[in-house]
Amino acid sequence: MSCFKKSNPKVSIVVPIYNGEKYINRCLESILNQSYKDFEVILIDDGSKDSSLKKLCDYEKKDTRIRVFTQKNSGPSAARNRGIKESEGEYLIFIDIDDYVSEFYLEKNLLKMDKKTLILSNVLEVFTRKTEKREIFDKKSCSLEKIEVLKSIINGKAGLVCGKLIDLKMLKNKKILFDENIEMCEDQLFFLEVALESEEFYYESEYLYYYDRRDNSSLSLKYKKN
Repeated sequence: MSCFKKSNPKVSIVVPIYNGEKYINRCLESILNQSYKDFEVILIDDGSKDSSLKKLCDYEKKDTRIRVFTQKNSGPSAARNRGIKESEGEYLIFIDIDDYVSEFYLEKNLLKMDKKTLILSNVLEVFTRKTEKREIFDKKSCSLEKIEVLKSIINGKAGLVCGKLIDLKMLKNKKILFDENIEMCEDQLFFLEVALESEEFYYESEYLYYYDRRDNSSLSLKYKKN
């Protein structure tokens, strides 16, 4: 466990890493440059074989909000579950190491956050020659009914792990985790459980999360032979 531990931050940011050395600076700088400062960053190195762990430890030494954990390669679901276990904030978000966020990502999501609330926000998908808006709902920022959220998760629009702010206490009390035995749609199943247990929902229509689709080695684009 890190020696640079801060207790009881407002938000825990969980980032799983596997051979992500070329993305680390961009991702972590976008997190550390947030306008809202009361957070911790839980970095889970999932058995990387490149220089990722060294870079992560360098960041940990520079900023007391960062904690680095290592495990043998077990996949993104296991890494995210480890991140949930180690998190100590009131609220939780996930960011993938090859993605990055607006400097106002935390601030604007927290404006509408309360206990028992799930915040869903739009995502910009970044391709080599274009950027596409991944719009969850065809409406401006507003409160949502549970049935709307459930339908959107089931149809895939709100199924991504990115762009969500979750009540961490609820998550731990209900023992909601990613299913480590499946390799596709595990985030959809996870957020269905989260939505079923959440009582209030808010949609942030601004695009504050950048989902990088340029690299075919991305966790989201790996081809599974089976």
